[in-house]
Amino acid sequence: MSSDDDYWGQYDVPSKDTPKPGMEMSPCAAEESFSRQTTADTFSRQTTSPTSLASSCEPLPGGLVSVGLQKFHILRQLGTGSFGTVWLAERCSTKALVAVKEVLCFSVKALEAVKSEVRHLSLLAGQHQVFPTLITAGSQPLGAGTTRAMVVMSHAPGEPLLEALQAGCLSRQVDSAHAFRVTAQLLEQLASAMQRIECLLHRDAHAQNILVEAGAGTYRFSLVDFGLAVDATAWRSGGWRLQGAAGDCRYWPTSAWRLFSMGPEALLEEELQQEYTMQLDMHSVGLTALQLLVQSSPSSELLEAWLTYWCPAMQLWQQVLDAFNTGRQADLKLKLAKESIHADVASRLRLLRCKLQDALPRQSAEAKKVLQALLLMISEGRPRPGKSPCWEEVLQVLGKSSLPGASNSCKDEISAALLSQPVSIFEPGTWRAADEEEEQMANLGYAKKPDLPQMGTDEDSYWFGSQWDPDERVYVGAATSRALHFQAILPK
Repeated sequence: MSSDDDYWGQYDVPSKDTPKPGMEMSPCAAEESFSRQTTADTFSRQTTSPTSLASSCEPLPGGLVSVGLQKFHILRQLGTGSFGTVWLAERCSTKALVAVKEVLCFSVKALEAVKSEVRHLSLLAGQHQVFPTLITAGSQPLGAGTTRAMVVMSHAPGEPLLEALQAGCLSRQVDSAHAFRVTAQLLEQLASAMQRIECLLHRDAHAQNILVEAGAGTYRFSLVDFGLAVDATAWRSGGWRLQGAAGDCRYWPTSAWRLFSMGPEALLEEELQQEYTMQLDMHSVGLTALQLLVQSSPSSELLEAWLTYWCPAMQLWQQVLDAFNTGRQADLKLKLAKESIHADVASRLRLLRCKLQDALPRQSAEAKKVLQALLLMISEGRPRPGKSPCWEEVLQVLGKSSLPGASNSCKDEISAALLSQPVSIFEPGTWRAADEEEEQMANLGYAKKPDLPQMGTDEDSYWFGSQWDPDERVYVGAATSRALHFQAILPK
């Protein structure tokens, strides 16, 4: 049978008897200009030294989160799920909005999964505006084998496309021509972005992880949550056998259902392996685009075929969710294999493709391009001979050229060593308390240096002596009661 520990985000769930650990707080001790390695070295003692301050296990709106040398003011929760919790925060140094992903890891495997996500996010730097940008990451031991991991990335504007469609924000409020234009924008933006990161497979690219923001006549789409992403080369070289089917099953191709219900041995045919290892992202994005087209068009002739596919897919999704919540995955897999559920999914996917083909002659030239792209992307649910389609072909069908400088490989320049940086969480109000900070500074080995310049603050400053650079004459300090951190440049 296939192993699908990562189906709901790769993060383990603690048993009911696992105590909710306390945590130790520690203030930052330097400005962002220091290197990430210096960050890890400087704070290594802070995460292990005892302190008198305790805080809740979760960030709270109004509180402060310190990740490495950078500080973030928590504003509100953006979302939560099996993967953890995502917070909207403000970067204290620039006031820019960021997304802070918090994951409680109850095993080494779970922590390694977060490290993998950090590494993959680092590969996205400068690739395309559709993707989030990694800012920093860190971790905090909480005891009892638990680690809190924090991943900070740029904030993608908008809301999940699936939620926007369910709320009626895009549903049947525009004419069919506009619906095709919006769908074309989604396909163009996602295809041009995915073409640039062919070294990665997202494995969870669907309407819940695609954000949409309406502009003046245009829509901006973003792809988030790289928690299930894998290295494409390793994946296609056999790595797919070691991980089970993952992501949202409503957007799976037939091969994913075969793997889920019957294991890797069900994908012995080369064409089926090719579909699973090469077309996961393309198939799920194609179904998402069709969903957008159908649900935003006032009178879509494709609606009936879409509902014929989507309604059973929703029922299957609920079955899978219930099985994982009750620990009855094995029973569900046996049931689905006995029912040949993959064959049912394949027949509904073929019906979708037939309806797309039938609708082609009656469309405008631009609408035809969208339907042809969807036919290229949505798998037939059966072995497809020949070479699998690529993102460049999707752009060509849409009449768009590849972006200048598009690359088939990513630069692996930032390692997951970022997670060695410490995390501190300050509850609302406590991080401004000077008396508590003074006590904590002393516990952490900081020395009070009243003879040094105060850098424009009326409060006392504390200085960490080992950060003294005799050549640059720089001390790294923290001003109490404001939790501000800076470099004091002393006159030579």
